[in-house]
Amino acid sequence: MYDISKERELLDYLQKNGLIEGKDYTVRYFNNGVSATVAMIENDKKSIIAKQALAKLNVAADWACDQSRMLVEQKALTTYSKIIKEYVPAPIFYDEENYIMVREAAPRSSSMWKEQLLKGVLDFSVAEKAAQALSAIHNRTAGDQQVAEEFKEIKFFYDLRIEPYIETVVKVHPQLKEHADRIVDRLMNQKIALVHGDYSPKNILVDQDRLYVLDLEVSHYGNPAFDLAFFTNHFVLKAVKNSRWYNAYLTMLDFIAQSYLKAIEFADAKKFEHEAVQILAYHMLARIDGKSPAEYITDSLDKDIVRAVAFKIIEQDSSCYDDVMSELAAVLRKSKKY
Repeated sequence: MYDISKERELLDYLQKNGLIEGKDYTVRYFNNGVSATVAMIENDKKSIIAKQALAKLNVAADWACDQSRMLVEQKALTTYSKIIKEYVPAPIFYDEENYIMVREAAPRSSSMWKEQLLKGVLDFSVAEKAAQALSAIHNRTAGDQQVAEEFKEIKFFYDLRIEPYIETVVKVHPQLKEHADRIVDRLMNQKIALVHGDYSPKNILVDQDRLYVLDLEVSHYGNPAFDLAFFTNHFVLKAVKNSRWYNAYLTMLDFIAQSYLKAIEFADAKKFEHEAVQILAYHMLARIDGKSPAEYITDSLDKDIVRAVAFKIIEQDSSCYDDVMSELAAVLRKSKKY
């Protein structure tokens, strides 16, 4: 099997498969990948991304996953390109034997939205596009039997999200098991629309007025409330991390949630919001006590704040994002963190 983490091997592979010509290419590896080796290969005429799934993820915990999940990403990228072409890089090539996908590269001038947010740069036009893209995918694929059949496999979703996130949280907080089991049952068994599974600012690149949605390897046909909860969780965490800007982060969270909820056509918005908020509580706990803790939430007080708000959401059966924002603001005030 080829190993694209070795530059010479990568270039040889691309040459043999007719994906590049000549030798005047530079290779740049991205070191922030948890689940794959990712490299940009470019010259003055061409720029592509090669991505190969890892058998063991780059986290402290022992976390393995079948590399054939890369095919899921290839198929999902193809589906996305039919629905929101302006928001995804074009797929180019897939090698099932070596678990390698090649796609168009975003421009070098692109930046990770997560980095902008952590610096306190909150662009609501980006937030609006991100909400629109997510709602468009969910609306267009809801009830689509062909898409449901193509993405019926949920093993990777279980391996990469349910077990390391929710089930690991329950091991740390066993009192949540009964409630968590109901959440897991709905996430594993409800078949509503195509779910991204990793929709977050880390996987959205911004280049002026264009977005690039990336990393679709956890895609499956399931419950789209997972995506809204997963996405909005990142604004909760950043509000805790950078509490001096907490009001701005929560304003953006509310803007995203309401923009998305107003756009959806496949569910009652109030019921859907209730479900998303309950799932959100587990995402919050997972980024503290799961297998993939948020690397920027390191302070013990910050961790306690996230846990306190998550538990309150579950205990009070919070049904809307207003409840989440009010509770977070109250806990921050009580902690005197801002």
